[in-house]
Amino acid sequence: MSVHQRISNLCRAFCLLTLVFLLFTCGSTPPGRQLGGQVSVSTWYQGRKSALSLTFDDAMADQDTYVRPMLAKYGFKGTFYLNTGLVESGVFHFGAWDQFARILADGHEIGSHAITHPYLTRLSEGSEAQEGTVLYELAGSRAQINRHFPSERCLTFAYPYCDENKAINSLVARYYIAARSGRFNPSAPAWNDPVPSDWMGLISYAPLFPDVRASEADDLPELQNVQRLLSLSVGRGTWAILMIHSIVPFEMISTYGGWQVISTNWFDALCTWIRGNVDDSAVWVDTVAHVTRYAKERESVQISMESNTESEISFSLSDDLDNAVFDFPLTMNVSVPGSWTGAQLTRADGTTEDLSINEDAAALVSFDAVPGSGVLILRPQNM
Repeated sequence: MSVHQRISNLCRAFCLLTLVFLLFTCGSTPPGRQLGGQVSVSTWYQGRKSALSLTFDDAMADQDTYVRPMLAKYGFKGTFYLNTGLVESGVFHFGAWDQFARILADGHEIGSHAITHPYLTRLSEGSEAQEGTVLYELAGSRAQINRHFPSERCLTFAYPYCDENKAINSLVARYYIAARSGRFNPSAPAWNDPVPSDWMGLISYAPLFPDVRASEADDLPELQNVQRLLSLSVGRGTWAILMIHSIVPFEMISTYGGWQVISTNWFDALCTWIRGNVDDSAVWVDTVAHVTRYAKERESVQISMESNTESEISFSLSDDLDNAVFDFPLTMNVSVPGSWTGAQLTRADGTTEDLSINEDAAALVSFDAVPGSGVLILRPQNM
């Protein structure tokens, strides 16, 4: 049996064990935030039990060559953190702007990893115009990304070397809606809560491999470890973030260079396992920016009831966030009269959508809506 087959078999076996784990630990989907007696917003998008973001650092060319096709294979969206000063530098394995344009076109997020990948705590605050300072790195990298990709906003940041402190965090908050650090404690693993305690210090974990890797079998223990850690996130309803750098075929690793390089077979096996949990409605896989927007909107949204009768329920959603940035749809759950066998949703723009009663919750319908998009009207299909 080949090493790849062994990895695939291990992945399938572990996935079955995880499903058993979920049955005993997760129960039903987390109820989410209650907005009124009848209306609530799901903790995670489309009622998933947990969230997961796959992040890729350092603007590596292999991320276009190997990562982008694999994410497309599984239907996942990731976040790619660029050191903008190293793109098209012609050194090491850094990529080019056209490669990251392809990544962006596939629906992935392009975030900032500073300009030169410095230890930010060793720099003075400085100014946006002063090279070698924190503000220059933070503002300049965002400006370069926005200039190359004007159709998208650069919204999130990843600390080079996970080097940060409270002073740096406060500066990052001037430019970004969230920032990814390390802070993962293997001895007491805990991921980001549905409302993270620190938006400028999101917890992430980087898979770690032996210094000497003679064959792909040497990587199997870390595959099991990452699956275990992600299972904990599912069981607790939290948001896991993985920090990844280069991904290349295993035979290239010994000569490729770089920090904690991952093999394509290892990542494919992990994605197979994640896909099984996505299909089981256990995990929502999306970018750091999307998960951040959803969580912040979820905690800020308010409801205004317009009508509440046997034949019509109507309401609108609002929040105090910047609508130009926070426009991600929330998954809403509405209790309807028991006489309804289904519902028709009419949005403010006149479009309609037929909704079925949730099989897991009697007289409950679910749909997605963006706060500030106008009045939402529910009427029974059978009347």
